[in-house]
Amino acid sequence: QYSGFCFDASVLETFPFFIKGASIHMIDEETRLDPERLARFYMRHRIGIGFLPTRFCEQFMEKVEDCPGLRALLTGGDKLGRYIKRSYRVYNNYGPTENTVVATAGPVEESGGDISIGKPIDNVRVYILNVQSMRLQPLGVPGEWCISGESLARGYMNRPELTVEKFIFYRSNRSYRSYNSKKLYRTGDLAQWQPDGNIRYLGRIDT
Repeated sequence: QYSGFCFDASVLETFPFFIKGASIHMIDEETRLDPERLARFYMRHRIGIGFLPTRFCEQFMEKVEDCPGLRALLTGGDKLGRYIKRSYRVYNNYGPTENTVVATAGPVEESGGDISIGKPIDNVRVYILNVQSMRLQPLGVPGEWCISGESLARGYMNRPELTVEKFIFYRSNRSYRSYNSKKLYRTGDLAQWQPDGNIRYLGRIDT
């Protein structure tokens, strides 16, 4: 459990493991800030799966070449700027809090450029739309990343104007009606579809 409980990523670190009957180990503050010490913690407790925020994950990959027993390292929270192939597998995750933690995920294969953030997970639908026309963008053409599906929030508490601005109804795609929630969340992020079905995060539309 790397994240504090007030950070939404802690949901990702808690409930999937409870559901599978796995053990969760709490990390003290000193260990949280030292990649090599954290690796020793992983090995001592035989931890197979861990989550690290993006910036710390980059440091961990840089300083820890081998960590016996660690099979998968999940990361998210920011744009992954670099990747170093190690003995453990790295999975890049993306998702705004408005979509209940994670929207897309996938294993990292490349080391440079705009690293893929994977594909939509179950019960999540992703649209990449033209900012002005709100029409679907073709393959490889950047657009605003928008999300719909089962895990979408109802809106912002006590912020009706912001809710109306960010949570819209998207009616131009008939297949969209198959979802219980017809709302679509405008993330303000710029992204593009890749030929293999993965998505690349390109940055923010605004500042």
